[in-house]
Amino acid sequence: MVYKKIFMRGNEEMENDFNNICFLFCSDPLNKRKPDIDYEEEYEEAKANGFDVILFSYEDLIEFGKVNVPLSEKISRVIYRGWMLKPKGYECLYNKFAEKNHYLINNPEEYINAHYLPKWYKNLEGVTPKTKWSNSVPNKEEIIDMLKCFGSKPVIVKDYVKSRKHEWYKSCYIENAEEKEKSVQVINNFIKGQVEDLNQGIVLREFVNLESIGFHEKSRMPISNELRLFIYNYKVICTIGYWDGKGLNEYPKFVDEVLEKLKKVQSNFFTVDIAKKANGEWIIMELGDGQVSGLQDYEVKRFYKDLINYL
Repeated sequence: MVYKKIFMRGNEEMENDFNNICFLFCSDPLNKRKPDIDYEEEYEEAKANGFDVILFSYEDLIEFGKVNVPLSEKISRVIYRGWMLKPKGYECLYNKFAEKNHYLINNPEEYINAHYLPKWYKNLEGVTPKTKWSNSVPNKEEIIDMLKCFGSKPVIVKDYVKSRKHEWYKSCYIENAEEKEKSVQVINNFIKGQVEDLNQGIVLREFVNLESIGFHEKSRMPISNELRLFIYNYKVICTIGYWDGKGLNEYPKFVDEVLEKLKKVQSNFFTVDIAKKANGEWIIMELGDGQVSGLQDYEVKRFYKDLINYL
């Protein structure tokens, strides 16, 4: 990737950058002076805590590659909180802001290091489910070849970023990878459902029996004991119950055990979703860029308090 690089900064200097941090949010599609309604509460909370806030039109970026950015007299570090962007969109956003002395907390390479599964999997193999992926949309023969790696085990279908888990039996869950026709149908349903939202290629992951806490009332998707951790500069700043959004003051010892592995993921701000298996062990389910990861109904005030306490 080609992008404008900010000079290298040490961890200590990053931690002392509090006064130079601002937050970036998507504007309302119908009023560019107001934040998108889904991020309005975060926008107001960031302002209330003394941070500068910037709005940009997500629609103008996606459709025209256009971003209006105010010039900053000094270098500022920007934390984006908004909708997911594909790598080219994020790179465009990063470069437009860099031209005006604003630098997103993760450069384009750091963004995909946590956002795209194949980028982080190699660093966490062994503490996350077995995974195979394609570099683009696979044909039937390529799909069958990928399925062979799983024998008769159940498999989950997704792309480099997202699944269609709320279409659990139609587009996500394969009960037996050896049942080729059924498996190919589920994968094709996923591809058709994603359309232009499909990220890069297809990912197949071994289904792991997790500690169950129930089933989704509509899709009947199994709901498990899962946590989302927001990690800034390789330190956990908050721990969130994935399905209920409740904050936890502690996280499993498993996290401490894998923190060294997580340091191999070159990203300044990212999330880690972990889950408890039926046998009591914990595993890593997903990583994501911290700027586009949801708070899962976590209290917005507490999230910004957590972040400020860290900074």
